[in-house]
This record gives sequence, C-alpha cells and structure tokens, in this order.
Amino acid sequence: MLSLHGVGKAFDLPKVKGQDNRFVALQGLDLQVHPGQTLAIVGESGSGKSTTLRIALGLEAPSHGHILFDQQDVTGYSWQQFRPLRRRMQLVQQNPFAALDPRFTVFDSIVEPLVSFGLLKGAALEQRARELIERVHLPLSYLDRLPRELSGGQRQRVAIARALALQPELLLLDEPVSALDVSVQAQILALLDELQRELGMAYVLVSHDLAVVASMADQVLVLRQGQMVEQGTVAQVFDRPTSEYTRELIAAVPGRLVTVAA
Repeated sequence: MLSLHGVGKAFDLPKVKGQDNRFVALQGLDLQVHPGQTLAIVGESGSGKSTTLRIALGLEAPSHGHILFDQQDVTGYSWQQFRPLRRRMQLVQQNPFAALDPRFTVFDSIVEPLVSFGLLKGAALEQRARELIERVHLPLSYLDRLPRELSGGQRQRVAIARALALQPELLLLDEPVSALDVSVQAQILALLDELQRELGMAYVLVSHDLAVVASMADQVLVLRQGQMVEQGTVAQVFDRPTSEYTRELIAAVPGRLVTVAA
C-alpha cells in the first residue's frame, strides 16, 4: 500500500563558519506497508520517525528517493495533486489536547474532513457523525461538547473518529497513546486493534514504547540517526535482534517484552 525506496531528507541549517550547514534526517530509507497490517517505526528522539511520517503524508518532500502509494509514484506531487490521496490516508497525532480546535464542538471536529472535501451535508452529515462517535465508543451526547469538557482519552477517541471520517485505507499513528495515562493507553490500543480487525486498515505506528509496539505491530523498523539499523517481524526483531542498538532499546524496557507471536 505504501512504499518508500531509498528515501533521504536533509534540511538546510543557518550557516556557521567551520560547520556543516545541512542536517541529514533520513538516509536511504526503505519500507513497505501492507494492507491490514501494522508497521511500527521505533527509535530514539531525533532518529527520523516523524520525518518519515511527514514524507509519507506529502507534508515534506524527500531530498532523494521515491514514494509509492498503491504502486503509484507520488514523489513529486504538489499539494493539490496529493490532496485526493489524503482521503485514503489519515494522521492521528500524539497530543489529543492540541489536535482538536478548542472552538469546535466534537461534531464539528469529526465532520471537518467531510466538509472540507464536500462529501456530505445536512442529515447525511449528522448521521455520519453519529456513526463515527459510536464507532469509537463515545455517547452520542458528546457530539455537542467542546474539547475542554473531555478527558485525554476521550479527546483521542474523537481524533480517531475524525481520522475515520473519510474511510481511509491507511492510518499514520504518531505516538498515539504516549500522552495518556497507562490505563487509558490500554483502552485506546484495544480500540485501534478493533478498528483494524473490523475495517481492514493498515497502520504505520511511530512509538518509543516497545511494549506498545510488541502488542500491536506485525513488522518493525528500527531507526537510528536517520538510518535503518534493523527491520523484520516483531518476533525477529524483538526476540532475535541483530544490532547492538536494538538490543539496548529492548534492554531498557521494564520487565519482559512479550511479542504478538508469543
């Protein structure tokens, strides 16, 4: 569904005498996302995880390499050319407190993508909003609430409902539970698992939490300083890591890391 081939990204920095004025965020990245599966991207802060998501969404242009969506090369697409593809891929951001416009009711937030693309109006729009909020297990009465009236977990459910509005085939999840309490994290992860099983979406999950990755992912890609150091199934990477960096990440996880395969 989504492929990156030899993708690199470098950013120009302010010129300082005697220093390199380019920061290389990604180098020669290859990845593939298959329908109905979850690819997790892990690594320390600054490893290139978020840059990878921005390139996949068409928000950043790669310095080199190619991006394919559904086997279509979209590397040089303009914002306008990429726009129709955004109906097929959506982003769930890390911080549910910042992801929603505080002036919008839950109803307005959920239907915003449908209004933006001019897909539904009137009674059909209201019906779709009801379907979406029920899909994420929130009461219908919440449609009239403002974000400040919701907990963090409830806001993230609203953000997920909004991401589902256009019936995407691919969800990009940028640390979707890291800002939530541990008990709420489990509930949101269970919801994401349910949605994937019922709707057949593919996920790209960015996370620093290897326990979350082990519970959700089919494939894992490990990034370090913009370079891929390891890639494979969850069992291969976590049970039989080949790089010292991956072993260090796993060793830092409290308790025993239980993979999906186990």
